[in-house]
Amino acid sequence: MCNQTISGNDTFAGIYKKGNNSYDIYPELIKQNLRIWVYSGDTDAVVPITSTLSWIRKLKEQLSLADLVPWNPWFYNSDLNVGSLQSGGHYWEIQGLSFVSFRGAGHMVPLTQ
Repeated sequence: MCNQTISGNDTFAGIYKKGNNSYDIYPELIKQNLRIWVYSGDTDAVVPITSTLSWIRKLKEQLSLADLVPWNPWFYNSDLNVGSLQSGGHYWEIQGLSFVSFRGAGHMVPLTQ
């Protein structure tokens, strides 16, 4: 919808027209064995992480996708306190899709963190 590269592409344009929302493209991509990486911040009220997790769970159930890596925290070394691991967020991997959350970011992660 907001990405002309995808919505203007004949391969994906028909998928968008089916339900007129971006969710519809994910089952098609997974069925084509394409790997998907979804990421989200955990502090956004407009596009909350709970909504993202909800549609991923729906996708997992709809396509009977297996859990590959359970919901786990991930850490990074802080530049402010060398040698100190900081919580970066969480990750979850299911068949065909990886989800990563970024602590303290909005849904447009590169813009806010």
